[in-house]
Amino acid sequence: MNSAMWNRTLVFLLVVFLVPSLFFTESMGSDRFGEYVSQDFQNVGSSFSGATLAYTVGTLVGLYLLTYADENVLESVQSGYTGWRKTYLDIANEFGEPTYVIPASAGIFGISMLTENNTFQDAAFTSFEAVVLSGAVVLVCKTVFGRGRPYLEKGPRSFNPFTFKKDYHSFPSGHTSTAFAFTVPWIVYYPSVFTYALLIIPVGTAFARIAKDKHWLTDVIGGAIIGGLTGYLLAKSHQDTRDDLANTATAMDSVPVLYLTLPF
Repeated sequence: MNSAMWNRTLVFLLVVFLVPSLFFTESMGSDRFGEYVSQDFQNVGSSFSGATLAYTVGTLVGLYLLTYADENVLESVQSGYTGWRKTYLDIANEFGEPTYVIPASAGIFGISMLTENNTFQDAAFTSFEAVVLSGAVVLVCKTVFGRGRPYLEKGPRSFNPFTFKKDYHSFPSGHTSTAFAFTVPWIVYYPSVFTYALLIIPVGTAFARIAKDKHWLTDVIGGAIIGGLTGYLLAKSHQDTRDDLANTATAMDSVPVLYLTLPF
């Protein structure tokens, strides 16, 4: 990424993620982040159920059936990869690069801790956690499925399971997952037309991966599901945990203090 693009990216991040902190001030202890992570692990343990398995299998079956459209979509997207569309997709592609996004999201969280805005802090923390966790899930899936990338020209149903070869790490798209995981928590914490419009970034990342011959359509859909769902579920869980902590603190504050009056 050249210096001009870095400057645009920095300005974008500051405007989108730092400006909101100037308008709201709150105060809660930073120990709540430990509570968030603890609750997340509990949620993972309780999420294994028949319904979850059914949804997962159903999604994978649906994606497999959709692979029959992969080649046509690949050709269509790549044929339109010119002019302003190429510029847009090239920029959006950078927002899915983990080596950029992970330190950037960590940096935004660090900036948020310089403010007293709990919502800003929580959104930044959740975005960072979502990027890291979804990245771990994607890495496992890539290794297990071992799907061949488009540039291998072996077709969309070429698999080499349990491999560490990057040529067979097409499913799911890590860039797409990262971009959605980074963006979705901000939409949950700051729902508005403006934040929903931010989805143009991860959507662009998804199409960029197809245009660059790195992924099939079903790869980016899988990545979007993993990243978006991780960001959404973490954000909702953290909001619930924060409400519970706030209610507990309020209840503790309302407990009457009894004083013993001594006769001397």
